[in-house]
Formats: sequence, structure tokens, C-alpha cells
Amino acid sequence: MRKIAAYIGITVGLIGCIGLIFWVREQRQSSEKLSIKDTSLWVEENLPFGIERNNPVPEVKHWDFEKRTYYYFNWGLKNTGGYSLEVMDVQEHIIKIKAQSPRRDQLRIEALTFPSLLLSLPQGHYRYKVVNEKGERMGDIFLPPTPPLKLTVFVPKENGQIARREVLRNAACRFQGKPVALIALESLFNQDEVQNFTSRGIIPEKVIWEQTQRLWTVQLSKNFETLNPDEKKLLCEMIRKTVLALTSNSAAPVEIVSDSQAATAS
Repeated sequence: MRKIAAYIGITVGLIGCIGLIFWVREQRQSSEKLSIKDTSLWVEENLPFGIERNNPVPEVKHWDFEKRTYYYFNWGLKNTGGYSLEVMDVQEHIIKIKAQSPRRDQLRIEALTFPSLLLSLPQGHYRYKVVNEKGERMGDIFLPPTPPLKLTVFVPKENGQIARREVLRNAACRFQGKPVALIALESLFNQDEVQNFTSRGIIPEKVIWEQTQRLWTVQLSKNFETLNPDEKKLLCEMIRKTVLALTSNSAAPVEIVSDSQAATAS
């Protein structure tokens, strides 16, 4: 009986952790209106196009739109479930946010999560503070430990147009010898709108700047050759714009090949 009880306890714990992850994800699907201290506050779930959904770098953004002020809080990449952000109060234009971390004795499930919170408030100037589950004041968890790389990627909108999106990446990748252009393309392929390509095994492998020819060469995985002409045209346009956003020469040629083509050429 003890073994059965232990098994049931572990199973319930796993289901609880998985449920928490889906709960965090589900929060992004709808809007909830709250009334805190006579302040109309909305917890919004639909991110604006210009904000990356799974941004691994902590950040805070705010902007005004249609007589409302929006605040976006992102805690960055976490390697397990059990993390969440919750607005607790708004008083005297100070937003109080509770940051929940998994307990030490809590059974955790390994998964990449990106806890975030998007708020809509009456238009104005706001500050924020963060507390833990005990109500104790925390430091600024939305401040990156080191200045991040600020990159621009170009992704397709629903109307078929290609538009820019600003993304942040850990600068440590740069110091590990990875070219910024490759980091930018990896960021591009990480966007939701590009999953149609990555799900088919199409990823960037190399980016080379040939100084003598003044030419960018982007090498993709061999599955690039399986795309139809329209898909190739769209993907190539996104890649060109993303690479050229790193330089002042927006007219520099960008050659895009698959690794099989590169092997044949060599």
C-alpha cells in the first residue's frame, strides 16, 4: 500500500507541474479585467507583433496606445516549470508584482518556460516593484545580468508582409566565437512565424562574410532544397533582411545555399 500511495503521490505531483506549465501558457490566450484600488487593470494575453513571445533575456517594455499604458514584464528563460508572474496591486502608480519560484521540495519537470506578464492600465507614468511569495521585496528580476545583444529579425505577418521585430540575446554567445549574423539568424528561426520551416529540419548552419567579394554567404541545412519556389522566396527574403540589418550596406548581396550545394561547390 505504501508503494501504491507513493506512486499516486508522484503521479499527482507530475500532473500538477504539467498543469502549471499549461496554465502559464493558457494565460496568454485571453484577457482578464481586474479592479485594484479603483484602477481599471487588464491582464492582456495577446502580445503585439513586435514583441518576441519566447524571449530568453529578461526585460521590461512600456508604451501608450489608445489612451492606455501597457507594461510588458519578461522574466527570461527558465529551465523548469514552477515560475510565474502575478500582478498583486497598483497603488499611487506603483505596480506590485509577485514572482513565484518553485519550492525546493516541489517536484519539477524539465521544460523551457518563459514567464511573462502583459498589463494594460489607464494612461500614465508608472513604476514597479517585485516581491516573492512571502511578500518580501526582491531586486529587479527584469534587469539582464549583462547588457544583451539587440538584434532585428524580419518575420511574416498574417497579411503576407514581412515586418521587423526587435529581439534580445545573451551576449555570452558572442564571446564564445559565434558570429553575430549567425546569432541573428538563429533568433529568426526561433520565432513562432518561422516554425513552419524549422519543423521540417531547415536551420541556419553557417554565415560567412567574404571581404574580397563583399558578399554574405548563408548556408542552410539540406532540407532547404525541399521547399517550393514560393517558400524559398519568402524564407530568403527574411534571411536577407535580417542579415543586412546588421550592416550599414543594405544593398550588399546575400547568397543563400544549402549544405549539399556548398559541398558540391567545394
